Amino acid sequence: MNALNNSDRTSALEIVEQVCCQFDGHGIFSVGAIGALRAMAHHWKDHLFEGHDPKIISEDIDEMKKQLVVMQQEVMKLIGDVQVAQSKIELKDTLQTFMNLLKRANAVTVDNGPLLINWSASSIEGVRENRLALFSWVDEDYIFNTALDEGGIADGHFSDDGVFVCEDEDGETTEIRMFALTQIHPLN
Repeated sequence: MNALNNSDRTSALEIVEQVCCQFDGHGIFSVGAIGALRAMAHHWKDHLFEGHDPKIISEDIDEMKKQLVVMQQEVMKLIGDVQVAQSKIELKDTLQTFMNLLKRANAVTVDNGPLLINWSASSIEGVRENRLALFSWVDEDYIFNTALDEGGIADGHFSDDGVFVCEDEDGETTEIRMFALTQIHPLN
């Protein structure tokens, strides 16, 4: 430890406060940095008056930066966990609604194409890339396919007129209309 006189100790703390007062940073980040320095000043005051070298200020700021990185990583990990949990809830609701309607449908159209009465569907697995529905048809000797995966359906939505709008596996916007057919006869 270096023997500092009271003037040197006070001077180091005054410099910290001067920097805080004169710092012209940007917005809330500056407020946070200034708050951290002022909070640490109480710690530094004790250590400086015990005879510690003023470079403890620099060492503590370096350590604070390291701790902020650790805290940043933990915050982002937890935010990611929350977003995944929320997206699974949303994913399930949208997927389940779409799949329930598709099971009840007797016919569908894809992008105003022909009325389809056959398609393939699989089970929800909770994997965005899992193909849930494949619609195929022939039009003027051309075969068309539209495949929908869990992620595309989960991110989709029902329009006000009941059309389901989502991205297919190729990232193209797709409109699916589902129909329940009922028998017609002369009495209705």
